Amino acid sequence: MHTKSRWPLATEVAKYAGEPVAAVVATSRGRAQDALAMIDVEYESLPAVMDLEQAVEGRAPLVHEDLGTNLCVECSGRVPAPCG
Repeated sequence: MHTKSRWPLATEVAKYAGEPVAAVVATSRGRAQDALAMIDVEYESLPAVMDLEQAVEGRAPLVHEDLGTNLCVECSGRVPAPCG
């Protein structure tokens, strides 16, 4: 099994659309809005794969490069016959 630690916010690179990248904590709504206005995030498009079979091919872009694979778990064995 290949696993990665999950953080509440993206660290260095956002891995998917909608991943949280910033948080604001403030003592008032006005201060929170001022802090939000100061956040400036620039995104760079990364290569993506939208198909599970393509995601595990050797040439697919990796979600976590340090794992060296997009495969999380691989299992093999005999499937038991259905009851009935």
